[in-house]
Amino acid sequence: MESSPKPAAFCKRTVLAANPFYKSNCVYSEQVHVKGFGVFFLVLYPGAFVDIATDQLLSASPRQQLRIFCAGVWHNIVIVVMAIIVLLSLPTLLSPAYLSGRSVLITALPEVAPSVILQISYRIFF
Repeated sequence: MESSPKPAAFCKRTVLAANPFYKSNCVYSEQVHVKGFGVFFLVLYPGAFVDIATDQLLSASPRQQLRIFCAGVWHNIVIVVMAIIVLLSLPTLLSPAYLSGRSVLITALPEVAPSVILQISYRIFF
């Protein structure tokens, strides 16, 4: 029986797959040639890379170079902000799935020791 993927693993794969595409799109928009891109796993650490033409990168203006180098970091910041927004909105989004007023409500607890309660329940059930 195959188990469904865990949400954290799904999120990691999604971000990891989107990251090189975003980086290469940024490099392409700065008129620099992209040789290739890919994804790697180093033990348990996933990573992504974009292979950029070095000669074109060095001939680009400092502002363009900064945009290219910061593309991955900026993408990660955007992903984190989106994840925080989703995380904070989960109670509101999931509230229709919960029923209120239809469950057991504990109004008081006896002030006896737990061992006494266990002895009483043992006598009742056995």
